[in-house]
Amino acid sequence: MRSICLSLILLAIVSFPCDIASQNPDDTLNTILYLDYKPFPGQFWLGETIRFEPEETSYGTFLRQIGNPQAGSHVVYANSSVYYGSWEFSVMFDGFTTSNQNRIWVWLMADDTEYPEGYAVRIGESGTMKYARLVRLRGLNQADELLRSNRVLPDDNRPFNVKVERSVDGLWRMGVKTAIDTQYQWSEASDDEAPFFAPFFGFQTNFTATRADRFLFGPVNIDRHSTSIRSVRVLTPSVIALEFTDIIPNASTNFPNLRVVSENGIAASIRYVSADDFSLIVEFNSPLPGGEYTVETGEFDDIRTGNRMQSQHFQFTLFDVPAFGDLIINELLPRAHDGVTPQFVELYNVSNKFLNLENWRLRRGSQSVTLPSKHIMPGDYLVISRTAFSQLAESPSATLVVPLPVFSVSQDQLWLQDSKGVLIDSVSYSSSLTSSLTPGQSLERIDPSYPGSHIVNWRQHPSGYHTAGTENMAANLDLPQLRLENARLIDTDTILVDFNLIAERSAQTKFNINETTLNEVMWSLENGTQLYLTNISDTDWIEKSRGILQIQDIQRFGSTQNESFQIEVAQQVNSKGDLLINEILYQPIQNRYSSFSDQSEYIEILNTRPFSLDLSSVFITDTPDKHEQYRSWIPENRHLWRVEAQNYAVIHADTASEWSKTRIAAFFQLDNASNFARVNRSTLGLTSSGRGIYLRTPEAVVDSVYYSPAWHHPFVSDPRGRSLERVSSRNLDQLTWSTSAAHLGGTPGVQNSITINTDHNTIAQQAPGLYVTPNPFSPDMDGFDDMTDISVLTPGFGYTTSIRIFNRYGRNVRNLMRDSYTGNEQRIVWNGTDNAGRLLPTGIYIVYAELNHPEKPSERYTEALVLVRRK
Repeated sequence: MRSICLSLILLAIVSFPCDIASQNPDDTLNTILYLDYKPFPGQFWLGETIRFEPEETSYGTFLRQIGNPQAGSHVVYANSSVYYGSWEFSVMFDGFTTSNQNRIWVWLMADDTEYPEGYAVRIGESGTMKYARLVRLRGLNQADELLRSNRVLPDDNRPFNVKVERSVDGLWRMGVKTAIDTQYQWSEASDDEAPFFAPFFGFQTNFTATRADRFLFGPVNIDRHSTSIRSVRVLTPSVIALEFTDIIPNASTNFPNLRVVSENGIAASIRYVSADDFSLIVEFNSPLPGGEYTVETGEFDDIRTGNRMQSQHFQFTLFDVPAFGDLIINELLPRAHDGVTPQFVELYNVSNKFLNLENWRLRRGSQSVTLPSKHIMPGDYLVISRTAFSQLAESPSATLVVPLPVFSVSQDQLWLQDSKGVLIDSVSYSSSLTSSLTPGQSLERIDPSYPGSHIVNWRQHPSGYHTAGTENMAANLDLPQLRLENARLIDTDTILVDFNLIAERSAQTKFNINETTLNEVMWSLENGTQLYLTNISDTDWIEKSRGILQIQDIQRFGSTQNESFQIEVAQQVNSKGDLLINEILYQPIQNRYSSFSDQSEYIEILNTRPFSLDLSSVFITDTPDKHEQYRSWIPENRHLWRVEAQNYAVIHADTASEWSKTRIAAFFQLDNASNFARVNRSTLGLTSSGRGIYLRTPEAVVDSVYYSPAWHHPFVSDPRGRSLERVSSRNLDQLTWSTSAAHLGGTPGVQNSITINTDHNTIAQQAPGLYVTPNPFSPDMDGFDDMTDISVLTPGFGYTTSIRIFNRYGRNVRNLMRDSYTGNEQRIVWNGTDNAGRLLPTGIYIVYAELNHPEKPSERYTEALVLVRRK
């Protein structure tokens, strides 16, 4: 049946038998079908015409269904391809009340007579209140009701009129007028369904056997809107579809003068035009940029009337495909002001693109809200909130009220995604920025071109208010300057580079290691402030030697200013002896004076190598128990922790995250946090009675010390607030340590106060013998010559060495070494104490060294040493 009907309608389109009104320039309706049943069933009526016949009534000529002893349904229909226009008809029920078993369907447009799809008016239902209902037919599926009449249908055996209108923008209106009404009473509803081929108008009756001849239909008048553009769909930036109100054949010949013109008057170059039912497909030679456009059809023929139509103009907006950073989250309010300012997110179009937010998502974790269609032009602001607020009442077009996810007052992350799920922008903030926010005070983005995922790009509104819908006050500020913070070897052929801000390469950016160019660079915005230099060969740089990295012409993300940097690449700690524990403050002074800063526990580390070391994998522990379990103290932000060649690094305990507020910075008046690593605790677990300290990486123990209070200088009666310092990095026994002589009690990050400054290379070049320096020395804890370095150069290998101290009376007061196996050189530090740990008085002492060898004669050396006590 469906194929037969389609063949009939194609014939009807070519030669329609009804009188057709002329087309007027002002686009008035065309009466294309008027049925008063006088010629019935001749000409164009189809279906079960033998079941219907005209009948003259006091209300005019009506079409009555002829009686039938069988209950059932009959259909009579006519060709009528009207998709936008009006349908008007009369209905009368002869002496009965309609019900679900006795009712009619008036097809306004249908594509089939058995299971039609299209639109119809249903009249007749059970119950006391009877309405006309406009429905969307769905074939075998249940019809969808679009609207019902405002007027209750009469039950007085008199006819009533029904008029249905469908506008070009998809608005349906239905009016009912009874014999006692002077005008139609209307109801209306919108419908977004696109038109489809549905060529029939008709009546379908449903009845019981006793009601078969009680259905009467009055004259039908159908008008149509003349063919016009109802909408424009953008399929791609290169293809658009003009949606017409009627079928469009012969596209290329019917629209030879079609133009698409931008708002600045430039016509787009059209490559091809084709027709697809109700659509005119226009393909351009190149993609159109976003903006406002006008379609000019030129004169064309109306396929239904044959009349020549004047050129139509239709404006549409072409929206661009968004990319990351085109639309940014520019301001947000975490802490609402109850009753005044709700939580909101402000979007800002920083691009030159025309954007539509339809089906975009604003997401917080697993929660998200899908945005409705909303146009945001270049330079526009849009404030999205859960409820409206009065401050933006003067510009309601710049607001959007949606069920916004509730985001945290202290710290959170938000993501903005387009309709395809592509990330357009993201925001991250923490309590360090929001802890002092007041209700109604917003966070403002500083630089629109720099990612909002980096907290450095946000600041609090300075006046405790907000700038929703307008330019941020923070727009006048500048971000910090791009700074290279670290470069470290993370594998044998990969360098990881850290910046303080997100860096971006340009075509001019170059990377060199020891003057050799590196070409393989891995970077993405997701990596943030880090980039990777990969596939570094042995010819570029050999490990365990200094590798100098040079970076030329790199930019902060979103900036056009080039920066250049140079830094030594820090190498991995992987050998015992790379690092030494060099200073320990285990008993800090705290709460001594209310106006004086507290000390904090710290451990200083010495890099013994001639190249920089990466400390990102280094941490400290206490002594392992019998199960090899231990407590560990791991620094914060250790990816930036490094130490230069022959230099010092410090690990300290503090709960303050800001460097200037840490106890070690305040007490020792330190400006630079370089080489300092903070453990986010109040203590390192050091005890006043001593304990083991292990310097570790995940793979091995790098160094360990079991410190003791007995290591303090005997002159120091109260060791509180004074660190233990290593005197020499060459000797690893107890005599290598003593009390710091610094006036603040320690020397974190700099050379120890009691370090021996002897030029050992010079000594090593001298003849075998005994060398003592400084001489005289003064072990009085004033930071000058508090220790003396005693060196013995042997005539060769295989000697054992004994070193003893005698006073001027020849009495042995200190045994420093006894029969120790030595190499070419033996060094030891003396702090001026006797064998009982007591500080010796001022005087002249004799240093006596005896060298014994199993195969060679013994060697004996003496040197006078002056000890001077000033206290």
